[in-house]
Amino acid sequence: MSDWMATFHPRTLQHAVCVAVCMVIMVGTSLLGLSLRARPAGDRLRIGIGVVGILYWIGSNIWWNLPKNFDVSESLPLQVCDLAGLIGPLALLTRKRQLRAILYFWGLVLSSQGFIQPILDVGAGHTRFWLFWANHTIIVGMAMYDLVALQFRPTWRDFFTAAGAILIYLILILPFDIVLDVNYGYVGNRSAAQKTIIDSLGPWPWRIAPLAAIALGAMAIMVLPWEFVRRREIPASDESKPADGNGQA
Repeated sequence: MSDWMATFHPRTLQHAVCVAVCMVIMVGTSLLGLSLRARPAGDRLRIGIGVVGILYWIGSNIWWNLPKNFDVSESLPLQVCDLAGLIGPLALLTRKRQLRAILYFWGLVLSSQGFIQPILDVGAGHTRFWLFWANHTIIVGMAMYDLVALQFRPTWRDFFTAAGAILIYLILILPFDIVLDVNYGYVGNRSAAQKTIIDSLGPWPWRIAPLAAIALGAMAIMVLPWEFVRRREIPASDESKPADGNGQA
């Protein structure tokens, strides 16, 4: 147990405990928001979460960019999770459809990988440990809150909004990675601190195409359940229409 303070080990009890605690926070907050939906307290909770998200984003980036912590390969807020960490609060505060679409796909599909394959090597005795889990909990939690409490339901148009945003991000970040020899977006010519699925996609730069395809495919899958629900609701609504004198609705 004492080793938990010094080092983080993926796919262990330590990993499971971290994920479980984060899930309790995310699910609990989302269910609370759902119970307060359409009430003034619900709006206050939504705004409060958004404000906390912005304050956390500012504070965490100040910490990362302090001289003693700065490392050009990881301190700049240029990872997808970093951008989602700012988009999320703005989505909740403004409720703009485009921002909510990006939050849904980037949060629940892309940033959630931090829970499955955490790129983290330090334990609870280090600030980086807490920033890592807080960051992913806030991002994925806000996406979950928007889905559960605020009833966001993605469409194919939302998918194309988020997909277009991630492709623009890749186009912009790739030359940055090449010039500075860094790995923002995980498309640089470097490996992450821990082995991930990206390592099985082949050598750089050829692995970028399958990585993008996997990300877009996973995002597309996240639309299908809601399309299925919508298709089932349409016939049901048609059947509920009163019939005319000819027995037709």
